[in-house]
Amino acid sequence: MTTTIHATPLLNDLSNLLTAISNPNALLLFELVASKQELHSTNLSRKQFYSNLHKLKQLNLITSYTPYKLTIYGQIVYHIIDNIKKVMVYSPRLRVIDVLNNCGLYDYKPSNKHLEPEKLSSIIDALIDDPVVKSLININI
Repeated sequence: MTTTIHATPLLNDLSNLLTAISNPNALLLFELVASKQELHSTNLSRKQFYSNLHKLKQLNLITSYTPYKLTIYGQIVYHIIDNIKKVMVYSPRLRVIDVLNNCGLYDYKPSNKHLEPEKLSSIIDALIDDPVVKSLININI
C-alpha cells in the first residue's frame, strides 16, 4: 500500500514564499524595502525589477503602493531572514557543537553518546556570543 501525500494550501504558500525569496533579485528588493533604501539604485533590468516587485506584492510581503513598505507579514518574514543570516555566520561553530555533542568524548556514560547538558551549555557559551543565536539552540539535542 502506498501513501500519497498531498500538498496543503499552507505548504503551497510556504513553497511560493521560499521560491520568491530564494531569488537573489527579489531578496535584494525585499531587503532594500526593509531598509528604506532607494529601489531604483539596483542594476536590475526593468523587467527583473517589476516582476520581482510584483512577486513581493503578491505574497503580501510589501505594500502595493509607493513608497513601498514591509507589511506586518513582511516584517515577520524579514525578522526570520535576519535570524537565518545570524545563524549562518555561526555555522562552523555550530558544526563543532554538533560534533562534540555526538562524539561522546566528554561523556561519563559509555552508552550515551551525548555531552552532559552543563558541559554542552558551557561550550555553547564559549563559542556563540550572539544572544539570538544562543536562544535558538536546543540544548537537549
